[in-house]
Amino acid sequence: MHRNTLYKEDVRYLAQEQHRKRIVDLTIFYKCKPWMTEELQRQLKDTLQQHLQASNDSIDSWLQLYKSLMYASVKSSNSTIWNEMEQETLQSFDLNFNL
Repeated sequence: MHRNTLYKEDVRYLAQEQHRKRIVDLTIFYKCKPWMTEELQRQLKDTLQQHLQASNDSIDSWLQLYKSLMYASVKSSNSTIWNEMEQETLQSFDLNFNL
C-alpha cells in the first residue's frame, strides 16, 4: 500500500514538473516572439493563455516541432536575448510558484 502511494506521488510530481516545463518553454517563446522570423511568429497563437488551452500531447508535439527552430531564429537575430528571457521567466515562475 505504501509503495503504491509513493508511486502515485512520484507520477503526480513528474506530471507537475512536465506541465511547469511546458509553461516555461512557451512563456520564453512568447517573450522572444519579436526576434523570430515572421513565419515562426505565425506559429504562436494570439496569447500564451490560448496556447496553453491545448492538450498536453498537442503542446508537447508542437514544442518538439518548433523549439529548436525558434531557438535558432532568436539566436541569429539577437545572440543574448534568449538567455535573458529564459532567466527572467525562470525567476518569475519560481517566485510565483513558491508563493
